[in-house]
Parts: sequence; structure tokens; C-alpha cells
Amino acid sequence: MVLVLASGILVAGCRRPAADEGQLKMALVLNGPISDGGWNANAYAGLKLAEETYGFEIAYSESVQQSDYETAFTDYANQGYDLIIANGFEFTDAVMTVAENFPEVMFGIINGGAIAENVAILGFDNVEAGYLAGAFAGLMTETGYVGFVGGQEVPSITDAQAGMEMGLAATNPEAELISVMAGSWDDVAKGKEIALSMITASNVDVIFPFASAVNTGVIQGAKEKQAYVIGEPNDQLALAPGTIIGSVLQSTPDLILLAAGKVVDGTFEGEVISGNLANGVQNMGTYGDEVPEDVRTRMSEIMEQIKSGEISLR
Repeated sequence: MVLVLASGILVAGCRRPAADEGQLKMALVLNGPISDGGWNANAYAGLKLAEETYGFEIAYSESVQQSDYETAFTDYANQGYDLIIANGFEFTDAVMTVAENFPEVMFGIINGGAIAENVAILGFDNVEAGYLAGAFAGLMTETGYVGFVGGQEVPSITDAQAGMEMGLAATNPEAELISVMAGSWDDVAKGKEIALSMITASNVDVIFPFASAVNTGVIQGAKEKQAYVIGEPNDQLALAPGTIIGSVLQSTPDLILLAAGKVVDGTFEGEVISGNLANGVQNMGTYGDEVPEDVRTRMSEIMEQIKSGEISLR
């Protein structure tokens, strides 16, 4: 039985027993390099955290092409891996196809689009993440034009874009959001090109890139034109001081560790495991010297209002 993603969705009766003997094995499949400093690097950090915390035997495949998705998952399943993590929505179809043939293997799709008895979604509240970036950008922009750069038009990205629009409207209703999809997760040159275009053609002075390795190019372009960038998913201030003014944190390692723990204790099932401000998986990182104290205070207030429900994002 397969159910597509919906709020509160759960596939009942699919609890997996904890392993009674032998070392548990966990694999990670990525469509980019673990050296990207962001999306894929974070997933790899989660794999290592599971190894350190629970003693999993681990393996990973990086920069996997779409034509090879099913082969990668099938190979790990045939090798007896207990948990296979797919790092992105784009892997959903391949995982669902392979998972049906390996009912005893557990799969987790980060930002996935479907669940099944042995498939869970590991997701962030990307609307919330985008809201934080939009609110922050609205408080920091001087031109009244801010930018959003997405990787591809998939739900995790469009959710962040929608959240950014909401956050921007909350703190600076006169400001305008300029959004561009790069159509890639790893085209650094494209990221720089988009940033330069936003800055020179649209007078954008704060950009939130949400596009894995493409973010690197956005940072390069913004630095060249002395614009600001809001980093993600790590605390990226040290990467480009004076350009990056803060970061929206999304802890992929903590999400992956949650899934690994469920495998260890035998409670893994078809569900959505979501990270947000309330459970500490999302947060704001270190602010740059350019960020005034009143902006920092306002961001802290906004985060508390989201956690308390005073600000509703749904």
C-alpha cells in the first residue's frame, strides 16, 4: 500500500522489529557531492552521526545520476542494508519502486513525496524556514528588493519560497521578492549568474539561496556586488563574513539520527518525521556584525511566536 504525502499521514501496521543480532547497516544515496558544504554534506554528517551513535555499518553513493537511482537503491537492498536514506524529493519514484520489492528493508526519503509501509519521509518545515529567511531579509533590506534562488521546482523548494513571501510581508510589506529557479542543484556558475542578474537588474540587496551547491555561486556573485546572503542549512557565517549575514539552520543530521533510532528500537514505520523550531531541528544561526541588535531581538521574538502558535504558517 502506498500513500502520497499529506498532513498527518501514517501507514499503520508497518512497525519493524529491532535487529536481534548482527550489526545494523545504513546507506545513503545522494545526487551531488558530499563536499558541497550544504545539503549533501549535511546528509553525510547524519550518516556519520548514526555510525557514531548507534554503531551502524555505513556506506554512501554520491553524485548519482537520475538514470542510476533505482540501481543504487537495489544494490544496497541486495547487500542487506537495513536502512537506506535518499537525500531529496527527486528520489521518491525510484525509492517507491525499489521498496516494493524489498519489504524488509527500510527507506527514508529526505523531503520525500510519498510513504509506504517501509518508507518514511524525513522532512523539514520548509515553509517555516522560508518564513524566517523572509522576515530576516525584510528587516535587513535597504532597497526593498530581496531574492530567492531555488534549485528545482519541487515541494521542498516551493514551500520555502511561499514561506519567504509570508515572512517578507510580515516584516516589510512594501518589499518585493524576486524568485528564480536555477534548474540545478550543482551548477555553481548558474548560481553566480542568477545572483549578479538579481543585483544588477532588480536592485536586490539580500538573497536567500535554497539550492545546495548552487548556493556557492550565489554567494560568489553577492560578494562581488556587495550584497547580502542568508545562508542555509548550516551556520555559514564564517564562509563569507561581510556577505553572509546569518543562516537558517536545518539539521539534517538530527533528522537522520531520528530515523536511525527508530530502526534500532524497532519503531520505524511509514510516517512523516518532521523537523521544526519546536523540536530544535530548525533555528537561526550566528548573525554577522552587520545585523543590528534590534533585528536580532525581533527575530528572536518571531521564533518564539512561531513556537507558541501566535504566528500561524498554515
